[in-house]
Amino acid sequence: MALPIILWSVGIFSSTYFIFYASVIGLRNVFAYFFLIFGILSIVLGIVAFYMHTNNIYLPKTLKYILIFLLCISFVTFDIAEYMIISNSVKKPEANADYCIILGASVRGTVVSHNLMTRLDKGIDYLNNNPDTKAIVTGGQGYGEDITEAKAMTDYMLSKGISPDRIIAEDQATDTYENFKYSVEKMKEDGVEAEDANVVVITNDFHTFRAKRLAMKYNFKNVSTAGSYTHWHTIPLNYIREGFAVIYYALRGRL
Repeated sequence: MALPIILWSVGIFSSTYFIFYASVIGLRNVFAYFFLIFGILSIVLGIVAFYMHTNNIYLPKTLKYILIFLLCISFVTFDIAEYMIISNSVKKPEANADYCIILGASVRGTVVSHNLMTRLDKGIDYLNNNPDTKAIVTGGQGYGEDITEAKAMTDYMLSKGISPDRIIAEDQATDTYENFKYSVEKMKEDGVEAEDANVVVITNDFHTFRAKRLAMKYNFKNVSTAGSYTHWHTIPLNYIREGFAVIYYALRGRL
């Protein structure tokens, strides 16, 4: 009877979280539906397991062992990914970097989103504590954005008292790969090669591990990260989604 109870508990928790997230945040993030689908599937599997138990129906041993093996491999792989994500999210950045690269995120019209604001505030804090560091704000113009992310980020930092000569705007990138690709070009224009620079990448805490690995793909040798905080009610969604992303990128050889 333990298995049905576990499955029902997981299903109820997952479905409840979906309802909570939809009520508080909305459903702009498509990955939120994962919790609804996973919750329903868990409850259904719990019903099946309960039916099989009460009617003394058993899986063939070979199939049972295969399923256990696959579940163990899946859990271990996902746990390793989560360990890398969480352990990197709490690391402190190196001091006195040449550049801090602040990765773009969505802009609503001309106003930075909350996620992007937390990244910028983290970057501003770093710049205030490291007066010789320059910031590269990176992000092009996406759907629903009236200006480029780099422009919105620049305006926000200027409004917080950061000197314009410490801000380098890269306004072409459409994803994290291009954030680094075009940041490298901006650094070359500034007379610095990527492999010679001490760089801090600033993004949300759950994204720091993948961001650092992608930065290393673009020849950054001395790179550390600084993660901005994640609201408690979005932690399950963001960290679980990032776990799948890390596994996907690793399987494709992109980390």
